[in-house]
Amino acid sequence: MRKLEQLLPLLEPESLRKRLDTKTMEAGEELHRKKAVSDLVSDANRIRGKIKGSHPEPHQTQVSLVGSDTLEASCTCPTFTDGWTKFCHHAVCLALGFREQYRAGAEITTTQNP
Repeated sequence: MRKLEQLLPLLEPESLRKRLDTKTMEAGEELHRKKAVSDLVSDANRIRGKIKGSHPEPHQTQVSLVGSDTLEASCTCPTFTDGWTKFCHHAVCLALGFREQYRAGAEITTTQNP
């Protein structure tokens, strides 16, 4: 769990705000308030989940720890796949949702892919 311990501080809202533009952060926080995250999965240095946005199908989103202090994201949303950003608002929502559930002691799957 050492990698997870390195990942968690990077998921703090203050840390994300330092790395991301205001528009992305605010949109991700809005999705988080709407409880848009489901099917969270963690494998210590990566979190995955589904994010319900404006499209009928949820986006498959992933946030990974690369090295000791770098976050990378991937998402099936057009904002990410069209190259507009490397860390979309769905990734922000995933990060905040994982952090919240982990801190609450919720069970997070570690063996299944969402």
